[in-house]
Amino acid sequence: MKVKAALIASSIILGMALLFLLQNAAIYPAYFRSLQEYELSSSENMVVGKIVVDNNQIKTLYFKGDESKPLIVFFHGNMELVDDYAWSFKNLSREIGYNIVMIEYPGYGNSDGFPSLKGSIKATNKWLEQHYDGSELILWGRSIGSAHAIELFVQNPSAVSNVIIQSGFSDLSVAVTESKGLKSLINSFLLEDYNSLNKLLETPDLARNTKFTLIHGNKDQLFSIESAVSFKNALMADGFSVNFIEFNGDHNSTNFSHFKLLMGLQHILVK
Repeated sequence: MKVKAALIASSIILGMALLFLLQNAAIYPAYFRSLQEYELSSSENMVVGKIVVDNNQIKTLYFKGDESKPLIVFFHGNMELVDDYAWSFKNLSREIGYNIVMIEYPGYGNSDGFPSLKGSIKATNKWLEQHYDGSELILWGRSIGSAHAIELFVQNPSAVSNVIIQSGFSDLSVAVTESKGLKSLINSFLLEDYNSLNKLLETPDLARNTKFTLIHGNKDQLFSIESAVSFKNALMADGFSVNFIEFNGDHNSTNFSHFKLLMGLQHILVK
């Protein structure tokens, strides 16, 4: 009986491990390319660094702006790297004078480890503890990065003046279905919580002082514009201040061509 129980327990553990690996591969398809693409060097207002978390070296890019202005923490989407945004954010920091940091997802590019929501937030919090002593954060997440931005926000809403959700989602399951029953079923199998809307609705009242900006393409086939509008309406119904920007494009249209619009958001990035 003891042997049988041990075999059952081992099977359950192996099954959970396999489920975790499969979920990670689906949610975070780490993007590996040539090493030359990772050889950014610090220059002018861009500092290329590393942060060690759980013995893993994680790449960071920090863009120095005006010390009196807020820090933007940006979380990129799937199949992207912090390197992809280096020159765009270098110009953005210079344009609006804000400080910007990107912490790579563990396991992405030449960063060690395995990607996860928990691991990403742990690395971000460690960087903030070591390098940031300001009083105002702006969190910006694109696609899967929106879940990371919201996770960081709900942990300390009083420190965040603005949250920008670019091509994001209220709940990861909306990429598959709009059925409440099916969404609940899908979420029950996820080993990490990606229901961003529920997290926001459970925040204390002071979180409603933070301004939200939702930017979404009307041709987005991964997370529909309708789901983004529903997200906005749910937040506003709960007392959040939401600015909604709809643009003519799909899920990935905003990667680079839409940065001119984002640079024009300086009037939004204020209390």
